[in-house]
Amino acid sequence: MAKLLPLKLYRRIYSKVPRLCVELIIKSPKGIVLIKRGEHEEGPDKGTWHLPGKTLLFGETIPAGLRRVAKNETGLKVNVTKFLGYHDYRPDTGYGHTISLFFLATPVGGKLKDAEGREIHYFKKLPSNIGFGQRAVIKKFKV
Repeated sequence: MAKLLPLKLYRRIYSKVPRLCVELIIKSPKGIVLIKRGEHEEGPDKGTWHLPGKTLLFGETIPAGLRRVAKNETGLKVNVTKFLGYHDYRPDTGYGHTISLFFLATPVGGKLKDAEGREIHYFKKLPSNIGFGQRAVIKKFKV
């Protein structure tokens, strides 16, 4: 089972190399699932809405990472229907150099709830305070 790195080591490693993330665009007739970043979270986009996503853990497969993101960040079981592509977040964005793989998914069970207690909702229209790059990514993949 893959596990998280201690924060100090995580920061040291990802200050020198890109990190790989998986992100889900969970779409249903209710809209797209977005999560509001909390004030305690790292990164420049505190208080803005984001797609569910996390860093892929060492030794974790992409399908396992997608299941973890869906369960922990949304409470949903999902059916991943399509690989949409990648987005390269450059180091000057405040997140380090991040490469995210994007997947389209549909909910097939569970109840919408973020394990970290953040706000989470379906949106038919994107909110004005959507996080850095998220609007562009959603538009890029024509979702």
